[in-house]
Amino acid sequence: MLKMFPCVLLVVMVTTSLSDGFFFNQYARINDFYAMTHNKRHETIIAIKRNRNVNRQVHRMSQREKSEIVRLHNEVRALEGASNMELMSWHEHLASAAERWAEGCNYWHGQPPNSAIRQGMSQNLYATQSRKINLVHAIKTVWYRNEKRHYSYYRNRCRRGKQCGHYKTMVWDISRHVGCAYRRCDVLQDKGRNYTNAIILVCNYNPAGNIAGEKPHQKGPACSQCDNGASWCKDKLCNSNCSSSGDDCLCAARCYNCASFNSTTCQCSCTDGWGGGDCSGRCKDHNRHCGHGWRPWSCESSLVVQHYCHAMCGLCTKDPDAEADLCPPYGPGFYITDNNCGQSSEEQDDDSDSDDK
Repeated sequence: MLKMFPCVLLVVMVTTSLSDGFFFNQYARINDFYAMTHNKRHETIIAIKRNRNVNRQVHRMSQREKSEIVRLHNEVRALEGASNMELMSWHEHLASAAERWAEGCNYWHGQPPNSAIRQGMSQNLYATQSRKINLVHAIKTVWYRNEKRHYSYYRNRCRRGKQCGHYKTMVWDISRHVGCAYRRCDVLQDKGRNYTNAIILVCNYNPAGNIAGEKPHQKGPACSQCDNGASWCKDKLCNSNCSSSGDDCLCAARCYNCASFNSTTCQCSCTDGWGGGDCSGRCKDHNRHCGHGWRPWSCESSLVVQHYCHAMCGLCTKDPDAEADLCPPYGPGFYITDNNCGQSSEEQDDDSDSDDK
C-alpha cells in the first residue's frame, strides 16, 4: 500500500546543439529524474492523460495554505548557509499549471498544454494514501530532511541508491517562485502500477533549477552574492523586491578587491578582473555552455544564463593580471550581528557517512 511516495523533476536547459546532451532554450525541457541520472533516454510529457477520476476536484489552495507553503520553503532555504539564496514567493501561474497537472491523477512529471513560462519550471511530486495531506510533513520532512542527509554538497552527489532531487529543487538558489496544488484521486496512475484513494501534491518552481552538473547554491555569508548584484536581505535570503533599506530589506553587502560600495543600491561595483556580487571571485564564466550553446543574445532574457555566464554577459571585465587583496574588504555585511543575515550555524556539510564514490 502506498503511504508516501515522492518524485522529482530534473530540468535540463537546452541549446541548439545535441552533441553533449544538455540543452538551453527559453522554455525548459522536462525530463524524468531517474532517466537523467542513469543516462537513459528522456521523455517529455506535454499533455495530461485523463483517467477514471471524474468525480474528484482539484483542491483550491487557501491563502493560509499558500502562505504555509512559501514559509516552509523559505525556512529550509535559510538553513543552507548560502550566499545567494533567493527569497521565494507564491506564483499563481505555477499554481494553475500544478492544478491542471494534478487533475490528470498521473504520478509522473510534466506540464499541461499552454503552460510554458519564461525561465522554465522545475517540479516536485508527492503522494500519500493518508486521510488528508500534511504539507509540513511532505515539504519539510519528506522532500527536505529525508533527502538532505543523502546529499554531499562538496561532491555534488547523492548517496548511491538514494534520492536527493526534491531537496535540490527546494534549495536551488535562483528559483524564487513556487506554486502548488493537490487532489485526491480515486485512482492515481503510476507507470506500471495504480494506487487507489490517494492524494497527489504537485509543486512547480521558477526559474527552473536542478540543472545537471551544477550545485544548488553557493556557500558563504547570507546575501553577499545575490544574483541581481544588490545584497538586500530578509531572514538570510536575497530579497530582490527591495529598492531601499527597510524592515525586510537589510543591506548585507561585503565588497572585496577594491570594489566601490553604493549604499543607496546596496551594491558592490567590481574593479577589472573581479566578479560576483561581492567581487571576491575572478571575472569568468561558470558553466561550460557559456559561449558554447548559450549565446550572448540570451543574456538579457535569461536569468539562468546571467547566473552562470558573468564574463560573456558583460557583468564583469576580465583582467588576468588583476592582483587579489590589494584593499581590505568592507561593507555593512561585516557588521551584522543579529540572526537576520548571518551565516547559518546549523548548516554543516558532513560527508563522513557518505558512500558515494
